[in-house]
Amino acid sequence: MVSLMVKSGTMPDIAEYKTVAEAARDERVEYTAYWVRRLCQEGKVTALKVGDPERGTWLVHMPSLFAYIEEMNELGTQKHAAKD
Repeated sequence: MVSLMVKSGTMPDIAEYKTVAEAARDERVEYTAYWVRRLCQEGKVTALKVGDPERGTWLVHMPSLFAYIEEMNELGTQKHAAKD
């Protein structure tokens, strides 16, 4: 059984979420599972952690991940520029 904690009070559309491994296997995603998990942990994409707080499973909001990928592709090498 999956336990899910939702802070906003509304249940998200779970159909838009995939596990990290599933997201990394998607042909439109150019990142490894390690990198997708890191994006989740750093809050750079919308994600939910289900199960145990320390060893749970990340569920990635795929539209959020696609938006992040698009943004990084648009930035190109500028994404590596030093931030002020």
